[in-house]
Amino acid sequence: MGWTPLGWVYATLSGSEFFRKLSGGVAPGYCMLPLRGGALGQARDYHANPRDADGMNDVAQAWLRKSKCNLESADILRKDGTSGGSVDRAYFAMFDAAKAMGAAVGKDYPPCSKWLDAFAEVFVETGRINPSLFEDLREAYRLRRVSVYSFKEEDCISRDVAELVFLKARGFVGMAEGFLRELGHSGEDS
Repeated sequence: MGWTPLGWVYATLSGSEFFRKLSGGVAPGYCMLPLRGGALGQARDYHANPRDADGMNDVAQAWLRKSKCNLESADILRKDGTSGGSVDRAYFAMFDAAKAMGAAVGKDYPPCSKWLDAFAEVFVETGRINPSLFEDLREAYRLRRVSVYSFKEEDCISRDVAELVFLKARGFVGMAEGFLRELGHSGEDS
């Protein structure tokens, strides 16, 4: 069967539900997996208790799991040589990790590119994360836009760039996971 033309599906949704969800984005708690090897990927539903053993709230945990799923998808695409798709999924792994961090401290972000400034205000300007990690996030956002919206040959994302973005995303997701674990153990809620 291989990859679908769209590349991603909600395995448990009918066609009309799929396109409604696709056009409206993905709700936290659901993970899109690729179709590969003839096997239909399964949508994962993450509904944790309000606080798990690490003290993470259910929304933060759902965003973190979605982040890890996107990171796994980025790795599959990277290994397959689909550089643009890998960068896209790696960026969303970082975005979802940032959403997890925001949820853990009671912060939601505005839509579109304004969310980057809001994230910086809460986590970078307060010294909660290293500014270089934010720069990695901003660069992944830029490269994702190039990979998705550009059609010029000179804007094609190389394998080396995709590899670097993937590694940066893996580091960012790891940082977010550590941040959430530390936050849960410290007993902070905001």
